[in-house]
Amino acid sequence: MGKSRSKLLREQSLSMAVAAIEIYNKPNFASRDLIFPILMVNAWESLAKAKVLKDRSNRMTSLYIKDNRNGRYKRASSGEYKTINARDALAKCAPPQVVIENVGHLIDLRDSATHLPKQSSAYPMLIFNLGSATLQSYAALHKE
Repeated sequence: MGKSRSKLLREQSLSMAVAAIEIYNKPNFASRDLIFPILMVNAWESLAKAKVLKDRSNRMTSLYIKDNRNGRYKRASSGEYKTINARDALAKCAPPQVVIENVGHLIDLRDSATHLPKQSSAYPMLIFNLGSATLQSYAALHKE
């Protein structure tokens, strides 16, 4: 029998976190400050979804978004079911509030990095501080 969905997501999450760290640790890598939050948010989202699945007997419907108009689950244009976002997945896991806030800030940085990157001299220090805090929390929660 294969691995459960929650274990697969947890492993995928760890791979993304390691990739984020590897990219960030390459000082000459262009846009590393923009790429780190993208990968780290994906790692957090996968970890949170893995926890939601584990807590709900690996039922995929625990991740699907319901359509309030008809009670069915929403689908993307590809036909796949739409799943909850990182913030909603974290909320279902109930980690410490500081983790929710820090990951929320990381999500905001990810959004700005993917939509309209800002050039700021403070951005690298912000990524470093926020990245360090979220990585420590990630490592602790990943063990759980």
